[in-house]
Formats: sequence, C-alpha cells, structure tokens
Amino acid sequence: MTLVKDMYDSLALKTGFPVYTNDTDCPDINRFLLETISEGLQSTIDNLYISNNVLERNDTIKTIPNKNNYGIEGLIKNIQIQGDNGCYDPLPYNDYANPNDLNEEFGRPESYVIKNGYLKLLPTPDAEYTIKICVSTTDLVMSDDDTSRTSVTHINDSIMASDRFCDLVVLKAAGLTFARLQNATAEIYAGLYEARLKTFLEHDIGTIEAQRGHIRGGGHYDSRFGLIDDEPRNGGYFD
Repeated sequence: MTLVKDMYDSLALKTGFPVYTNDTDCPDINRFLLETISEGLQSTIDNLYISNNVLERNDTIKTIPNKNNYGIEGLIKNIQIQGDNGCYDPLPYNDYANPNDLNEEFGRPESYVIKNGYLKLLPTPDAEYTIKICVSTTDLVMSDDDTSRTSVTHINDSIMASDRFCDLVVLKAAGLTFARLQNATAEIYAGLYEARLKTFLEHDIGTIEAQRGHIRGGGHYDSRFGLIDDEPRNGGYFD
C-alpha cells in the first residue's frame, strides 16, 4: 500500500512544485497535482489491464508451514484453497474473528482475515497448500473511510498496489504535468514511463511471492462494504 501523499510529494519534487503541507496552502496546486496523479493512475491501469480486458487478476501462492501472513497486491475479491482431490474450495472471510486476538492454531486453512494489511490464514498452515486469489485490478484507491474506488480524490487516499506500480504512476503524472505546462521535459518523462511500463509488464504484473516480508497492499473486497481490513464485519461473504 502506498500513500497518495507520498506520491504527491514525489511528483512535486520531480516537477518543481512545493510538497504538500495542508489543504489550505496552495489549494489550486493541490487540486492540480491530485488530478494529475488520478489521471496517471487511470492511464496506467488502462495500459496494464483494461486494454487487455483484465479487470480481475488471478494469482496463486504456495503457503509456507507455520507462516500465516502473506502480502497481496490489490483488493481481494475471492480466495480458494486446493483440496486433496485437486479441486478448489472457497476460503471465506472470517467475519467473527478478531485479528488482534487470534489463538495460534495450525492445520489446513479454513478462513482468512486481514491484519495490518496482510492476508492472515486461519488456522496457520501446517503444510504447503495452494491458494488461488482473485483481486480487482481497477479499484485500487482506498479512502480513509475504507471504501474503494478507481480515482484519487484526496491527499489521505491510499493506492492498494506495490511501490513499483505507484512509481510508474508518478512518472506518468510527471509527464502529464510537464505537458500541461508546455515544457519539453514532458518528452523525457514519457520515455521513462514507457521504458518502466515495459519492464513492469515483463517482470512485475501478476506475481505474488509467498515469502514476501512486507505488505504490497491488500484487503478483502465485498460489494456491500468495499474494502474490509482489520475490523471484523457482520454479514455474509459474497453477494
């Protein structure tokens, strides 16, 4: 997960604008840069996913015995676990578990929660299991009230994606900023963006490493609640 404020400050430094201080200082600049970040995000999502009709991404991880925290890039829409017969069974979100007060039990995972942005399997895997995860590739913006959407509207928003993805968005936004200022530097950033985009397509997209030791974004997506994070919610699993 990457804070929009960090992306804003990175864009400001690249383009010569002041970094963010508050909503009342330089409101026109604040609005301009946030709109440019949002446009850069939409363009990048389109280049990576929508143009290829990939509105959802299916990833597979192999669990590690005695490890139950896994980094996920994107908003989780559903999870399945492979059974002994090779078929996959739904792995539901545990509405009643308190992520901050979980007993350490081991076995085949039967449900999951989100704790501090990590996917936490319950019980903790006692062996290697194959998990399939379907994530949204478009609803990557999370507001501070835990609702998800496709566009950036506020400095307190977060992008549920990797730092490398968000760096790509900032490069695109920098090119757009210079283009609107009719500055020739726009061409330099356009070239940097295209080169980084190619690298991302070749090496980054659609990969999850179970061994990853830090959050790469994540959350449980429910059509009624949006992003479900650390707090248990009432209600069913999927509509």
